[in-house]
Amino acid sequence: MPGNCAVATCKFAHGKVPGQEGTFSSFRFPKNPEMRSIWVHRCGRADSFDPEKSRICGLHFTESDLSPTYVLKKAMMPGEKLMPVLQSSAVPSLHLPMITADARSVNAEMRPSAEVAQLRARVRALERQLKLQSAAHQRRTLQWRREKAALQRKLRRRNDRAAAAEQLVQSGLVSERQLRRLRTGKRTDCSIREKAAAVGLRYISKKAYKYVKDVMQFPLPSLRTLSRWTSGFEVSPGFISASATVLDAAVRTMSPLHKLTVVSFDEVSMDARWCYDRTYDQVLQAGKMQLVMARSLCGSWKQPVYFDYDQKMTPEILADVIRRLEQLGLTVVAAVSDMHPDNEAMWKASGICDLRSWIVHPADSSRRLWVFADVPHLLKLLRKHVMELEGGILIPNDRAGFSLLSRRVFEELLALQTGDFRVAHRLDRACVEASGQASQRVRLAARAFSTSVAAAISQYLPGRELQAQAISTVDRWFDTLNSRVPHADKLERSGYGVSEAAKEAQDAALREMCSLMQQAHKASRKQPLGRHALLPFQRGILRSSASLRGLYADLQSSHPDLKYILTQHLCQDCLENTFSQLRALCGANTNPDAVEMRQRLRVLLVVPSTLVAVSGGLAVEVDRDTTMLSVEQPPPQEPYLSETVLNGPELVDDPGSSRDPDGLAELEDLLQHMDAPGGGAGPAPPTGATSPESCAVFRDAMAFVAGYVAAKCRHIDSTLGTPTCRASPAALAAVPSSWVQKLSRGQLCVPSAAWMALVESFVIIFNKVMGTTSDRQPGILSRLTELLMTKEPQMDQRIARKLASTCLHLRLRELNSTRAEGQLQSQRRAANQTRHHARSST
Repeated sequence: MPGNCAVATCKFAHGKVPGQEGTFSSFRFPKNPEMRSIWVHRCGRADSFDPEKSRICGLHFTESDLSPTYVLKKAMMPGEKLMPVLQSSAVPSLHLPMITADARSVNAEMRPSAEVAQLRARVRALERQLKLQSAAHQRRTLQWRREKAALQRKLRRRNDRAAAAEQLVQSGLVSERQLRRLRTGKRTDCSIREKAAAVGLRYISKKAYKYVKDVMQFPLPSLRTLSRWTSGFEVSPGFISASATVLDAAVRTMSPLHKLTVVSFDEVSMDARWCYDRTYDQVLQAGKMQLVMARSLCGSWKQPVYFDYDQKMTPEILADVIRRLEQLGLTVVAAVSDMHPDNEAMWKASGICDLRSWIVHPADSSRRLWVFADVPHLLKLLRKHVMELEGGILIPNDRAGFSLLSRRVFEELLALQTGDFRVAHRLDRACVEASGQASQRVRLAARAFSTSVAAAISQYLPGRELQAQAISTVDRWFDTLNSRVPHADKLERSGYGVSEAAKEAQDAALREMCSLMQQAHKASRKQPLGRHALLPFQRGILRSSASLRGLYADLQSSHPDLKYILTQHLCQDCLENTFSQLRALCGANTNPDAVEMRQRLRVLLVVPSTLVAVSGGLAVEVDRDTTMLSVEQPPPQEPYLSETVLNGPELVDDPGSSRDPDGLAELEDLLQHMDAPGGGAGPAPPTGATSPESCAVFRDAMAFVAGYVAAKCRHIDSTLGTPTCRASPAALAAVPSSWVQKLSRGQLCVPSAAWMALVESFVIIFNKVMGTTSDRQPGILSRLTELLMTKEPQMDQRIARKLASTCLHLRLRELNSTRAEGQLQSQRRAANQTRHHARSST
């Protein structure tokens, strides 16, 4: 192939010519002799050359010389590389050696006018067709894009649904079989697990079950299927065989520490009416049900193992239950009960006395079974005896005499707290005056015998230091025997034996409590000097303290890898939680009869996820880590039943948490680290401090609240206060800091003098705005914030709002406390009138 254009004055090589589109734009000489002679003449060559082997580049042709077919293809396929094609009548006419008008018009001369017109018409038609096709192509492209976006959205929704379905499958609420039934619509038999989950939903709400099945079209078993299946699950009085099957399967995967078991038992009252059980074709009538619960000392499982109607616990029944558990592979190390006279008689018959807190193990005579009294029950009994009218507990003093710990000490402290701000914020009238069913709340006893109450009595009641020390001893003992976490900021609240320092502090608390109980006497109106015999709660305290030390020593020798004991597992909270579940399982009927109680117990054993009961003012606090081994199928069908799915109920004392916004919850978080678990009593509206002691208490409590706000806002302004561990003596002396120093472990804030003065002036404004109760107009918090900002324009608005909201919530809590106290007094007056009327009528 020649390397140059054949035109004499053109020096471009073959390839892409500048200024012209397309790839290879050189053309062969035509085969028509006449046209070839014209091309040769146009080249203007003086030398001879071979037209067969020569080319003329596209620079010498016009666009009209190109073939219409090539032009159309080029327009329709702009991105494609096409070979340029000339018309058969095209001749070179540009950039030639000799350019004349005749030469430029050769194409016109060689091409008939009719043919040119026809070709031009065809080109125009093709251009119109191209425009139409381009518009249609754009419309189709837009439609395709819309369809693609719709498909992508549909795919995302399906992926989200698949992820949600996977989460439901992993959580155990939905099975793979149910998902397949939803996708395919094919009907298949329900598995045992699906039936168990359906039973749980049915017993939570029948309406919810029908809605999910009929409206949501979820593949649930029919109610008749559930009834037929649960009726075939046998739960008979005595040792529960289904629980034995579950435990037998679960023990195989347990570690030796998780096999350490604590047995607890108690009775729950029922409706004693006569009733007929269709499942067993039996007439039943019982007023109480005895329930035995097995619980792991180091793990998180629990399981009911025995029940019976109107059956007191006997040494023979307990020994048989323990032997059955030992045969399953568990290691029973302790037994827990309350101080009911029947239980005490049983323990006495077993050999328990003041000098011995263990019995010979029923399954192995070389081992000891340690006996514990329910610690929360002991604390309730202690509060009951201390708060009795004309009674109390006589505690020894350093003058070889006794001092009285009675409700009068707590009433004196309550009398000093006359303002919005209180030092013993957890102590209220209910802690002192609660009686009847309300006295069964462990929370009231824990609040009365707390660190802040002991510190307040020691600080503000001269001559009551011995009573304050006794309350502090009770608080430390209760923390030791109710530990819930391995490590806590207070050593006594840590796991027993978790460290040398913790064990030393815990043993000291146990020794001090035992010494106090051995020397204390119960005083009453008939026996003002006290009775010398120990009361049941005193014997229970001594027994539990000795058993804890003995159990820890035995386990250290038999299980050296045991590092600590969470003593909360040695209480009856799990049993109380189960009783609450049995009462709340089937709706509003909280007093079931014997048949209903057995049916509910069957549901608890069958259902993989039970009802979580949330109720205010109940006597126990949930152990959130405890799960119950659940029977998910009848024993004859499969030998391996290993699901651990039943969580304990969440029993929360929640007096209006939905009406408790930000500020109050944060204050409770701070105070939670200083006292025993429980809700607090709110501060009172200012009623006028009439004594210097009341004024001092009010100012100390105000300084505490000012330090709390300073601690919460220190990231905004660090000059509001200083932690007690870094406060200088001058800073401590500038404000009433004695109460903050007494409570602090180093991190409570002491307010600065300027911040304390501002808080005091705001309290005056607050009392004027709120009055004796509260301002009920909308925007109260905003108005209080604006008043504070007006007095101190340089203050950050967030700090002003925090102080205003804290004072507002403290006022509301005290108003609610005052209202509750009024209702309590009304109920007491009504009860007195009823008793007086009964005496007069007889």
